[in-house]
Amino acid sequence: MAQIKKLCVVFTAIAHRSYLEPGNIHVAIFDGRLEVTSPGMLLNMVSLKKIVEGYSKL
Repeated sequence: MAQIKKLCVVFTAIAHRSYLEPGNIHVAIFDGRLEVTSPGMLLNMVSLKKIVEGYSKL
C-alpha cells in the first residue's frame, strides 16, 4: 500500500504541475520519506495548513 501512495504522489506531481513554468519535476527517495518537487504554485483554495491538517472536500 505504501508503494501505491508513493506512485500517486509522483503521478499527481506530473499531472498537476504548471507547464507554463520552466523546470523539471524532482523525485528524491530517502530511507524514511519521499520528496517530490514540481514547478508551479498551490491553487488559491489550497493552503499548506489545509494539506498538513489533511483537509478534503470528500
